Amino acid sequence: MDDIVAVKVVDKKKVEYFFLTWGRVFEPINSNKLLLAVSKNLANFGVSEIVDISLCDSLQEASLQKYFFESFFKMSQKRIPFGKKYNLWLKSIRKDILSGKEIYFAGKQKSSKNEKN
Repeated sequence: MDDIVAVKVVDKKKVEYFFLTWGRVFEPINSNKLLLAVSKNLANFGVSEIVDISLCDSLQEASLQKYFFESFFKMSQKRIPFGKKYNLWLKSIRKDILSGKEIYFAGKQKSSKNEKN
């Protein structure tokens, strides 16, 4: 669990953006370093004026987004090695996340909390 995680970003206009990336690559429990790495690359996706960024409880929260399955499928093609090759993979994935390469856009939507009935 948590090998792939969903990140939710809310901008000043209350638009919610969802991204997929690799979980537990910076710290196994604390997501702060991962969220910081993602937030530093959001401009690459046209996202600015961020008011909130959080790790979703599960992938389910992002699963209704337009590009969720494309992103998930692309990530699923990359195997996580175990054993001797794991530390090399981990170092490479951290570097790629920090440079914005291993962050996948799943979709965006207007926040339902602010829509008028």
